Amino acid sequence: VAKDVEPLWTGGASRRATGEVWAGRAAAPRALLGRPSSPAAAAKPALEADAPVVIPAQTLSRRAKDAYHYFRITGSSLYWYTFPRLIERWDEVREGLARGQERAVDRIMGFFIAHRVMGSTGSYAPMGFRVAANRTVLIDAWRIYIRYFADKPGSAEAFARLTARATQYNPNRRSTQFRKVLFHALREAAVMPPEKVGPYFDSLLTDDKSAVLADYQARRQKEVLDLFDATVRRVILEMNAGRPRGNRVVGAVLLGSFANGAAGPGSDLDVQTLTEDGRPTHNAEFLKRLKAAWKAEGDPSHPVSGFEYALPLSKPLLQKVHREAYLVLSPYSEVVTAMSTAPEDLKGHATERTKGGLTFVAVYSAVLFGVLAAYEAWRLAKKAVGR
Repeated sequence: VAKDVEPLWTGGASRRATGEVWAGRAAAPRALLGRPSSPAAAAKPALEADAPVVIPAQTLSRRAKDAYHYFRITGSSLYWYTFPRLIERWDEVREGLARGQERAVDRIMGFFIAHRVMGSTGSYAPMGFRVAANRTVLIDAWRIYIRYFADKPGSAEAFARLTARATQYNPNRRSTQFRKVLFHALREAAVMPPEKVGPYFDSLLTDDKSAVLADYQARRQKEVLDLFDATVRRVILEMNAGRPRGNRVVGAVLLGSFANGAAGPGSDLDVQTLTEDGRPTHNAEFLKRLKAAWKAEGDPSHPVSGFEYALPLSKPLLQKVHREAYLVLSPYSEVVTAMSTAPEDLKGHATERTKGGLTFVAVYSAVLFGVLAAYEAWRLAKKAVGR
């Protein structure tokens, strides 16, 4: 699970623009791998760092291992999202309450729980709840606004203008980014004085910000992506020097806005490690090296974020974990070829919330209420005894 970022919400249709980005990354040039330049050097055995990667066949045993891997990382993610991450975010909201000022939302715990499950299909995956279609996200956002926000003149109109802009903002975005805009807007506005909510909504996704985003995507996005691709490949080869085959980091899956052409100034570079054995043995070392190299030679305005677990070389598992566009960065062309997926092949996943999904959202919301209630009781008891 990501240590330093909100779990990435997966699901939803990919945009046409992602195909252009993916096509440009479909294969890593082998010329960049530093092949021997002389006949004598070419006759020597290949270094382990540069030795070809064997892609495992999809046998019954492989599928069973993938199922176990998926179950394990999903369970770990669900625990993290339900307990540590929930408490962390709740504490952030409580800090806003401590200011003692009038706020737009009085029933803050009910709001907080509703906004945590806003726009989900009711299906959970390692990256968090899968996001429903934009229409469902909008319905949920309006229900939350109507139910919890103070009826201050002009604020509802401002929220309507924000949702209208959100449907047009950053046309290359993933559906999860649409939810993210409304998710954060509602959370920030909830602890504001009621009279500040309308102006705050009107300050988001303005024409000026759209123009800056479009300019970045036209002028800088590909340059940053190319530089990061080269950095990843170099770090992998350096790290694998002298390391035995079968125990190597062989690639990084790039997720998020850079993977589908929707990045902006300051966008994170979210990566998940691919290893030959699927184990996270060298995951921390790889991320540490990558962050250091990117800070020294890349563009630190785009921070690198990673995950605590790695994935094996299994395309079906990768597609199950990540339902939206991703890019495979690797110095091994066989890894790029075997693990890449064109955006159109990721379409067709359910983005509707079924009755079963509604039931899960209701049950999970009750669980979140129980967790927060228990936490608040513990916190008050601790305060009462002076600890």
